[in-house]
Amino acid sequence: MLQPKNERARVCWRITVWTALVAAMVGCGVDEYNARVNRTRERLQKYDEEDALLGEPVHLPQATLPVYLRLPREIQPTPAPQSPIHGLARFPWQTTPGKLPVLEAYVGFIPSKQIPVPDILLQRIVGDLQADSGGLEQVSDEPQVLEPRRDWESSQLLEANRSVRYRLWVRLAPKEIPRDAQGQPLPLPAGFTAVFRYEIYLHHVEASANVGEEGHVAVVFHQLDVEATRQRWEQLLANQTKPTDIPEPAVPSTPAPFQNPAQREPGVPEQLSSPQSGATATSSPVKPTPKPIPQADLLNWLPAVDKQHLERVKLATLASLRVGEAARQRLHCWGR
Repeated sequence: MLQPKNERARVCWRITVWTALVAAMVGCGVDEYNARVNRTRERLQKYDEEDALLGEPVHLPQATLPVYLRLPREIQPTPAPQSPIHGLARFPWQTTPGKLPVLEAYVGFIPSKQIPVPDILLQRIVGDLQADSGGLEQVSDEPQVLEPRRDWESSQLLEANRSVRYRLWVRLAPKEIPRDAQGQPLPLPAGFTAVFRYEIYLHHVEASANVGEEGHVAVVFHQLDVEATRQRWEQLLANQTKPTDIPEPAVPSTPAPFQNPAQREPGVPEQLSSPQSGATATSSPVKPTPKPIPQADLLNWLPAVDKQHLERVKLATLASLRVGEAARQRLHCWGR
């Protein structure tokens, strides 16, 4: 770079260069600040979106250590009085009358001193579900590994970025009796069973200074398969409305009783002189009356479900899990 010849021009040149450098440094600082603001804004936006999906933390009175877990907003945070799974609390779906429950959850903490091996815990959960649903079909042989993350959380929070690792097993109940939020069978016609999906998530909790006890957190989602249930019900309704293929027997004609020609009224033909005058020799077969369909608006019981929203809210639930001291801190913020 060429240098100015006189001192005054040299000073002006140096001032210009330093001004440009300072402006460049200030510009880099402004860009970095703006990037931070944008990242914070995105993180807060994700927090607001996820917070709108989840409800209050669940209440687990039987857990031997603090457990923080937020279920979907449509599920009640208070457990039902009874649960078909031993050791897990049942949280039913807050449904409206005339609609089938879409999703409910079973949650619980099982200490290792009670059931040390997770496979034994899985067998007990599956056995309880089979006894309650009438039978389960295994979808996959090997369990899947799931590690939901919450990238929007700040690293300054207590154990905020500690990942929660689950093992997932999936079972299918192809013919389960639909129940309401209280667990009572819905008033549906006989044979109108539903298809449900059971997703069993087990998270191993290691003993530490912040946790204090080793065990497993079990989260079971009981999800209605709306499409498969709709297909089943449509087929049942179609079978009920099919016309019979057996033709109706023809009604035989009743022969006219014999009459003496002398007793016949004048001007009346012989074939019409019977008391049933006006009846033809043969009558047309009577068409069968179709049987009424029980609850014609039965399909209206099946709600519309957004699958992407459902999967997103389940992942947000699993990612919210905290146990031990981290759960105690968060429950304190909720006044518990």
